[in-house]
Amino acid sequence: ENEGVKTLWCNNPNCEGKFINVLDHFVGKKGLDVKGLSRATIEKLIDVGWLNSRADIFKLSDKQKEWEKLSGFGTKSVQNILTAIETAKNTNFESYLSSLGIPLIGRTVSKELSKRFSSYDDFRKAIREGYDFSQLEGFGYGINKALHDYDYTEADEIAEMLIFKQPEVQ
Repeated sequence: ENEGVKTLWCNNPNCEGKFINVLDHFVGKKGLDVKGLSRATIEKLIDVGWLNSRADIFKLSDKQKEWEKLSGFGTKSVQNILTAIETAKNTNFESYLSSLGIPLIGRTVSKELSKRFSSYDDFRKAIREGYDFSQLEGFGYGINKALHDYDYTEADEIAEMLIFKQPEVQ
């Protein structure tokens, strides 16, 4: 019995609440780990119309002068965030895959996939060729389906803007 508690789900794919969560995850510790880009900052940048996609995070430097004039920001804080965004562009396949927020694909699964695929490009090639991820140990039907059902359009666009570090050979 759920004690009369109701759970509300938003079915709007363009829901701002969902979008804030997507961006927050993308730049958060389990994603690209952009230091200083808080949820509150993300909300302000959405409100002023500068963030309409994850890719827009990497275009914020174009807004630097306007951004510095926004209430609650200044030259130093904006510069620090822009530097953190530039730093976060140097990432690895594991962090990037985790940042995408693919259902069932968190840090642990991303780490396993990074052992199997040397790069994002290798991974995408496997997807295009219909690779069966369920053949990997600990991977089942659900993970395989999630990886194949995900729309990689924006992820591929963002990947072009990143500099992927080569994994350390163990």
